[in-house]
Amino acid sequence: MLSYEVYKITHIAIVFIFLTTLAADLLGGNQSKWVKMVVGMSSFLIIVTGMGLAAVMGVFGGGEFPLWLKGKVLFWGALAMAAPICGKYLVKHRAASFWGLLVLALLAVSMAIYKFI
Repeated sequence: MLSYEVYKITHIAIVFIFLTTLAADLLGGNQSKWVKMVVGMSSFLIIVTGMGLAAVMGVFGGGEFPLWLKGKVLFWGALAMAAPICGKYLVKHRAASFWGLLVLALLAVSMAIYKFI
């Protein structure tokens, strides 16, 4: 098993890659398949590294997930599903959909930092 620091840095880097390629997809006007593949792969890797990070933190100690982790998984899942939908069907509203998705990402990040629910 990798150390906490490795999981944390990897998770943060992949979140950064996801948000950067999401911005390139929605705001750039470039409809490259490469960008769409990186968005999809990074959304999967966010879940993988996030669960690895939670395992290293000892969150899976025999009980159920804490509420903040359920919220994070819900927000990132919604974000991962909404990103390609916004890119394909909301052509005229891509900038607004990007800012809405960014708010979802910031809510998920704030749940990890503050663990308020």
